[in-house]
Amino acid sequence: MTDPQAMGLAATPYGFTPDELADAARVMSGTHPVEVRPLQRGGSGWDVEILLQGSYVVLMALGPNLAASAIWDGLKLLLVNFRRTHGPSRPEPLVTFKINEAGDGGRSVEAFVRTDDPEVLRRAMNGLTDAISATFDRSEEEWSYVVYEEDNGGWSPAEE
Repeated sequence: MTDPQAMGLAATPYGFTPDELADAARVMSGTHPVEVRPLQRGGSGWDVEILLQGSYVVLMALGPNLAASAIWDGLKLLLVNFRRTHGPSRPEPLVTFKINEAGDGGRSVEAFVRTDDPEVLRRAMNGLTDAISATFDRSEEEWSYVVYEEDNGGWSPAEE
């Protein structure tokens, strides 16, 4: 990413078209600039993935209620299009939020949600800022991982 205040949006090309990504980025850009790029992750047997990347400063600027933001609207658009395009036998995409402590890297937290349901993603995004803040507060690891599991009460550290 060239703009330190920008967020990056990427997705596997076998799950989302360049036009779908561009449409989502236009919606998201109402909050912060969003740069789109391809996400290369193996072949068609790999996960369908959406990756949203940004800095902790940008995440904090967006505030705790991401599910009411333009970022949410763009991700919801991707999931709705995915469900419509891929039908009932579709895989559940892995939605990954990669948040770097600083614009130039430093420590990172990756937060994972596996869903194609916009409402599940909305509920996950409601607690995302708190989960990432808590992870930065308690961990000195270069890379930390958290997972959203609705049946297990929300965000928790990923099992190694």
